[in-house]
Amino acid sequence: MTPVEFYLFAAAFVFYVTGALLFTFSFVLSRTKLVKTGALITVVGFITHTIALLVRINATGYAPMTNMYESLSFFGWSTVGVLIIVRHVMHIDFAEAFTAPVYIIFMGLAYSFAPDRIPTLVPALQSWMLPAHVILAFLGEAWFVVGFAAAVMFLIKESGFSWLADKLPDSEKLDVFSYRAISLGYPLFTFGALILGMAWAHKAWGRYWGWDPKEVWALVTFIVYSLYLHGRYRWGWKGTLSAWLAIVGFAVTLFTLFGVNLLLSGLHSYASGG
Repeated sequence: MTPVEFYLFAAAFVFYVTGALLFTFSFVLSRTKLVKTGALITVVGFITHTIALLVRINATGYAPMTNMYESLSFFGWSTVGVLIIVRHVMHIDFAEAFTAPVYIIFMGLAYSFAPDRIPTLVPALQSWMLPAHVILAFLGEAWFVVGFAAAVMFLIKESGFSWLADKLPDSEKLDVFSYRAISLGYPLFTFGALILGMAWAHKAWGRYWGWDPKEVWALVTFIVYSLYLHGRYRWGWKGTLSAWLAIVGFAVTLFTLFGVNLLLSGLHSYASGG
């Protein structure tokens, strides 16, 4: 990490944390002005983070998503970008307080994995398919983050947990929002993680599918979210069951990202290194 990238990354993190605190205070205190200020500060953080990623690209010469630091940073950036879309395009402003902790954790973990030097790109990663594959997969997973947050809010609302449930939108709105977020993420993840992933695997390793741990868990993620969407469409799964499936899907997504890279060995294990 170059000094310029470090300062930009650190500044983005501070902006994100500040925005998250304002989102939380706004939610707890029911202050609309605080959430608008938090949203503005988060946008500034997103712009700063974008510049940090561009500095990384300029320093390395390739897309910043080849190791755990870069992947987590890009995942955090994607999640913030999706949240900005949710607020300013979909005009939904109740998701920030429950989504912000996720991307802040991503950013904090990213820094803990930051390599001391710029790593050499292995031959298998020297392809345009890498950014296409990873960008679409992470954008899909970013929508899964939002769907997960809405599912958590739904369960809190349904539980009637003291004053917290009273501050949330009605259950049906949260249920539909979670479904819409996952519906947007599903085709992005499917095309990026699976279809482009298999095309890249064929180009890099001469086979479309090899039961590598990363491939297997990406398939498990796809199956869980396919069950979620199919259950809603064909069998009318809504409400609590749907929310729990969204949470399980997000847990599997996290294991696909973290657990596979850190606990299992395979052709994708170099992604955890630096």
